Amino acid sequence: MYVDAENVPQIINQRAEWWQIDRKKLFLMLPDADDILDLGKSKYQDKLYKMVAVINPGVIIIDSLSTISTKGESAVEDVRNILAFLSGIARGFNVPVLLIHHIKKRSLPGMKSVFVELDLEDLRGSSHIVAIGRTIIGIWQVQTTPDADDGPRKMAVLKSNLGAKPKALGFEMKPLHPAGVTIQWLDSPPEAYRSPTRIDECAEWLLGYLAEMGEPVKPNDVLRAATLQGFSRSTVYRARNALKDAITDTGPSPHAPNNAWKISDVEK
Repeated sequence: MYVDAENVPQIINQRAEWWQIDRKKLFLMLPDADDILDLGKSKYQDKLYKMVAVINPGVIIIDSLSTISTKGESAVEDVRNILAFLSGIARGFNVPVLLIHHIKKRSLPGMKSVFVELDLEDLRGSSHIVAIGRTIIGIWQVQTTPDADDGPRKMAVLKSNLGAKPKALGFEMKPLHPAGVTIQWLDSPPEAYRSPTRIDECAEWLLGYLAEMGEPVKPNDVLRAATLQGFSRSTVYRARNALKDAITDTGPSPHAPNNAWKISDVEK
């Protein structure tokens, strides 16, 4: 059951077609003609209650908190009654209620309204919204390249009163032919892009240098070559530590006189 306070049933129907949802099992609740769907009003609360009683839905989706009330979302008084009503529906009919809510807009340097990580502080409006929710699931765009684009999304449980938080998921919005978009799940959640550090640059150089040499190289020889590239001794060793098992020692210990560095077989 989809409570459409946005009042755009055409879009919901279109998405159902794209995602091959059985529309015989999709029930919309819309505002009356020339009216706004306000769940703060008793007539719409009664309408929702009666529809749930008749349909017995598997899940109720409310789209969205900012549009189902004319009072707003910033003060406890604005959201308390509606959230209490929806909680009563969930308990009374033993049905999950999924309430869509929006996050605050913010920008990071060089990024456009994307988040490295989302937390509960990023939700808009009253803190009562967070307090009343049994589970809060966040979905946000992750910038994975230097240039801001329509990158993949990350979905993670930000709060759970029902058990341990599961691992985060990732997905992309893929175009359909001739029109529309669909969700393609990723093997792992996307990682946010970060500008390479001096250690990252040195690590990349170190791997390339050892690959070019084609044989183990003593650390002092590596340091001399690194100095010509502008890398300090400490930067080289920090890069070496960052690479972990990608580079191995040929000697019995890192400090052995005959020790040399080489690219590990795994890295090759």
